[in-house]
Parts: sequence; C-alpha cells; structure tokens
Amino acid sequence: MPSSTITSKGQTTIPGEIRNYLTPKRSDRVEFVVEPDGKVVLKPATVDIAELKDILAPAPRRVSLEDMEQRARAADVLEQILRTAQLTLENSREAWTALSEYSDGPDFSDALIALANLHPGCENTVTFDRKASRHRGFVLL
Repeated sequence: MPSSTITSKGQTTIPGEIRNYLTPKRSDRVEFVVEPDGKVVLKPATVDIAELKDILAPAPRRVSLEDMEQRARAADVLEQILRTAQLTLENSREAWTALSEYSDGPDFSDALIALANLHPGCENTVTFDRKASRHRGFVLL
C-alpha cells in the first residue's frame, strides 16, 4: 500500500503509484472526502457545472434553402409516422407538440426531450446545444 510522510508544513507528496492512477496535471485540484466510517479518501476534485458554460465555440448559423426543404420533408415524414395506426406512443401529445415546435426551430428530438422532462416536473433541460437553448425548456450550460 503506497504511503507518504507529512512535512512540518502539513504538506505531503502523492506517491507515484497513486499519481499514475489519477493522472493529475499541474494545478489540478483534489478533494479529501471523509467517509462515514472515518476513512479519508483522496479523489480528483469535481468541476462545478457552471464552469462548463461557454466552453464550446458557437456553431455557424447558416441555413440554406436545401436545409429548409429537407427540414420540411422531415417534418412531413415525422407527421406520417405519428399518424401510423400501428404505432403506440407513451405520450402522443408530447410528440405532436414536439413536431409543432420542430417546425419553429429546435430539432424534433430536442423538443421531445424538453417536453418529456417537463412531465416529471423538470423546469429546464440543461444543454450544450446553443440552438436548442434558445427554445422553451432549455438552459444553456
């Protein structure tokens, strides 16, 4: 079992075997967690979700006529699927609302996810997708 000595300043060196396992980089933070049984565990510090905000560059916002026509065709296909008698949906109202919202902007799957998350009481769905974040039910991370 790897061990280390504490200096007079209260500092210690993480043994090489542990560093190799954790693969820390210079200035990385670690947490010391005291478990209920009194054991102290060293682990990489977690990142607050707010620190991830704006980590990705915005995607270009160009839309061609071909893209709009393809979206209209996709909406027609989705509508035909939703009208299929052999298909049973868990919540058809959410699917139809998602299709309606798809026509106004968000991807069908994004709209459906946001609506499905509202059902159990989730106020917002956190997303990295800037486009989706402009629509009801989403918050950009």
